[in-house]
Amino acid sequence: ATILVAQAIGRDDLAAAKRAIGTSATFFLSVSVLVALAGLPLSGPVLNWIGTPASALPHAETYLRIIFLAVPFLYALAFLSAILRGAGDSRTPFLFLLLVVALDIVLVPLLLFGVGPLPEMGMAGAAAANLIANALGLVAMLAWLRHRRHRLWISRHERALYRPDWTIVRALLAKGLPMGLQMVMLSA
Repeated sequence: ATILVAQAIGRDDLAAAKRAIGTSATFFLSVSVLVALAGLPLSGPVLNWIGTPASALPHAETYLRIIFLAVPFLYALAFLSAILRGAGDSRTPFLFLLLVVALDIVLVPLLLFGVGPLPEMGMAGAAAANLIANALGLVAMLAWLRHRRHRLWISRHERALYRPDWTIVRALLAKGLPMGLQMVMLSA
């Protein structure tokens, strides 16, 4: 998506950039929801498969399920950051990443240990803090884009851009899968 947006911006074709953004947003949000929905029931089996000790299993499973709930927020925030970087703006995503990190730093101990009126959640609190920080970061970035009337913002009358353009989906897969596989191989 970053490549498609960067190419369109380079051609000074804002309409093509917005088409790529709309299709990509629909595609990636759908994939992230599917990952979250698949991860919820598979959390326990995956943890057993990797040999998680029985004593840690309940905590790990709760943590992992909350992290799977956070996946759509993580994907959406990463997607918006990538789009902005593709359009030549690396500063804005960095500032919102700082916001998410700051929120996470504050919320983790509060929810982990239960400070004040907040419940002591243990490891689930760390995952909940991550979910909350990313959700708030996403909402803040969307509000900022809308408030600034950012040129890449898709307004109400442009909502049709969210309908998938299958040519763009094919391009996303053709360019994204090899890059994703490369990243997996490097990580492995």
